[in-house]
Amino acid sequence: MLRKRIAAMICASAVMGGALYSPAGYGVPTAFAAGSITQAEGKDTTNELDTSYYYYDNQSKIVDSYLYESGENTLTRVEYTESELIAEDIDMSTGKLLKSRTLEMSLPIFGAFYAGKDYNFVVTGQNNPDESNDVKILSVTRYSKDFKSSKTVGLYGRNTSIPFCAGSCKMTEAGGKLYIHTCHQMYVSKDGLNHQANMSYVLDEATMAFEQEHYKVGSSSEAGRISNAFGYASHSFDQFIVTDGEAVYAYDHGDAYPRALRLHKYTLSDGRLSYTNLVNIPGSIGDNYTGALTGDVELSKDNVLIGVKMADMSSGSLDNYTDLKDIYIIVMPKSGIGGSTSPKLVNLTNYTGKDQSSASSLRQNSAPKMVKINDNKFIVMWQECVGSSKWWIDTVTDKVTKIAVIDGSGKLIGSVMESSEITLSDCDPILCSDGKVRWYAASGGAPVLYAIDPNDPVTFGNKVIKGDADKNGTVDVSDVLLIQQHIAGWSVDIDLNAADVTGDAKANIDDALMIQQHIAGWDVTFK
Repeated sequence: MLRKRIAAMICASAVMGGALYSPAGYGVPTAFAAGSITQAEGKDTTNELDTSYYYYDNQSKIVDSYLYESGENTLTRVEYTESELIAEDIDMSTGKLLKSRTLEMSLPIFGAFYAGKDYNFVVTGQNNPDESNDVKILSVTRYSKDFKSSKTVGLYGRNTSIPFCAGSCKMTEAGGKLYIHTCHQMYVSKDGLNHQANMSYVLDEATMAFEQEHYKVGSSSEAGRISNAFGYASHSFDQFIVTDGEAVYAYDHGDAYPRALRLHKYTLSDGRLSYTNLVNIPGSIGDNYTGALTGDVELSKDNVLIGVKMADMSSGSLDNYTDLKDIYIIVMPKSGIGGSTSPKLVNLTNYTGKDQSSASSLRQNSAPKMVKINDNKFIVMWQECVGSSKWWIDTVTDKVTKIAVIDGSGKLIGSVMESSEITLSDCDPILCSDGKVRWYAASGGAPVLYAIDPNDPVTFGNKVIKGDADKNGTVDVSDVLLIQQHIAGWSVDIDLNAADVTGDAKANIDDALMIQQHIAGWDVTFK
């Protein structure tokens, strides 16, 4: 298989340029330094993706590690380490630890961190097993950007017995308001069970007053307005919330009401809510297995892009936990939410029926992370490995990170690349002011900073592999078949530039023949 790889040099305390190369020998300049790995200083932790949750589960978890750019050549790492919440300033170039703090948590359960424009925010929670309305179940702490001052507000009861249960907690801000989208296990219901659902809040950042609270069962409409600005979902196994300043987009992964991946749009100018079920999930209402795990939600100019690891939902029944699942980008036009417009599903991997593993092979993949470079360019990354067990991962082998570039409509630019030198983690990658994408990972030690350059024309450009008409990174018989279908007048997705291997500016039977000769080992030269 013709695959591009990313290589990076490891340096003990300074950044070294990493060469980017292609094993097929396409003339990549090895001196082009577009990636780096830096051993940083800081508290020892573990946040790599080498646990069963990232490969087998279909419900989210709290994100414990965060990275943001806090000053000139300075990154700040915020991480909950199971015993304390730390905030460390790190030199972006050398990895040197500049400053370390331990932040006091208002409540014992960590929920989320958010680096806002004017403030930093931490959400914490507390279990309420007796279902008392006098127990504080959620706190929001507002920090100054230097963490020197803080103010905390809390919520009591709120139909919550366990905050952040079987899901996550995400935040965004717009117009001086902090939007919090999370989940909880509710008080016991009439059927004697404690059900789980999403819950959401809107906080005025200046006054620290809650302006909206949504924690009750269901929602009601009145004159076209919805009492829950983010919609109701139960169970909700993951939550995301993003904004473009005109609307807030809230995402839920439901297994019952709805049994679907759902996207809500809350228009800030008039408070109207609309929603679309992006993917309806086969199976019984309330069956906890949904065959999907969401990795990220981003916004382009016209679309909402959702990165998911997902089974084939069109078959009417789900696969099992052990299958290697396809990586999809769900593309939903912003203007079409709540209307008749259907989302577009872009499959970046096409494992199903090809490289999809059997239960005995133990090969798995994580959900994809996305980084917005601009409105028409996004980096998508996910991890693949071989686990040690059918149902549980103690160790992993053959671990690689897959990297793809898509445009604002979800279209794949170039082909999917891979690297065995970089690893992903619980920390979401960020775009820094120098144009590099950075994140950190740790495995029982100090953090390692990773950086890749999305503007490297060799790595992330639309490089044409001659003969690869179907753009899957491989020149094989499927390319021949695709060219034949194109010649026959079929409507197919073909890269005409790649299909033209004879150099006559056409994709015809001569190209199909030359590709067949290449596959058979003949000494032919693509033009």
